[in-house]
Amino acid sequence: MIHTRFLACLVPLLTQSVRALVVNTFDGEGFPTCANVAQILYPTSVDEVVSIVKGAAASNTPVRALGGGHSWYNTSCSDDPKTVVFKTEYLNKISNLNMQEGTVDIEAGVTFLQLANWLHQQNASIGYTLVNWNITIAGAIAMGAHRSSLREDSMVAAGALSLDIVNGKGEL
Repeated sequence: MIHTRFLACLVPLLTQSVRALVVNTFDGEGFPTCANVAQILYPTSVDEVVSIVKGAAASNTPVRALGGGHSWYNTSCSDDPKTVVFKTEYLNKISNLNMQEGTVDIEAGVTFLQLANWLHQQNASIGYTLVNWNITIAGAIAMGAHRSSLREDSMVAAGALSLDIVNGKGEL
């Protein structure tokens, strides 16, 4: 079971001049997930995300949250060249392990590998993973990722006890 800070709808700072930037998938250059964005942001705290989203909402700037880059084929961004992308890779704090309850708090950018390594250091385990260890857990929840099991819930989201979400107004 996982408590998580999941940032569903996020991002931007205002830009006066728009220049096209490309955000690639985890496959690297030449594999865009967003081909025409104005800015790419890398916040390191939920407070930063709240501030960015409030600014975006006030200026009517489109924002998109991206995790590990498993959103293929330019599908995760709008066609608006003012779009600002928010990358979650530095929102990767893990805390509050409760061995009795089997819970832990994670931020939106935590990958399965990061959580598995952290839990291993605490003599604990998540119990399963997906094929790609570099997928963020929040992204897996958001996209409905699943695994195969005859005995346990197969949806990754079934392990989440609660989600803290920053809405489109920048409210937590």
